[in-house]
Amino acid sequence: MAYGRSFTPHISDNQGARTDGFSQGGCSIAPGAAGGNLKRGAGYWPCRVVVGGGNVALLMQLGNRTIDMAPAESVQITAPRWLRRLGTGTTLSMNGRLWVIDFTRVYQLEHGPGGWPQLVKGPRHARTMTRDFTAALLSAGGADLG
Repeated sequence: MAYGRSFTPHISDNQGARTDGFSQGGCSIAPGAAGGNLKRGAGYWPCRVVVGGGNVALLMQLGNRTIDMAPAESVQITAPRWLRRLGTGTTLSMNGRLWVIDFTRVYQLEHGPGGWPQLVKGPRHARTMTRDFTAALLSAGGADLG
């Protein structure tokens, strides 16, 4: 898989209606280590996570550049128990690499800075995004190893 190439997600039918799939911008993506921890080094933000067309794609939102992409059937959810309990993101195994995806900053990007209300609404919104992403990935053939 070549890093940096453009990817256009296909998650609609011929009439433009949304079909099974998931596409969410504003999330954070970082390389993961065993146990769901972050590896040292740079992460990516803002990013877009897409489940569609039989693939899972992790994209830089600026320029729609691919971070990683794999067939949905080969992607595994490997989130540790503490991350599942928190519910604001997940860990994926794709192409032999671990990626930590966090949806906590999506609300901030969509609604702007908001002080205390964001401290409550951001994680709540992130839990919804995590559930939607997980459901789309599992319906596309991904595996949950939890």
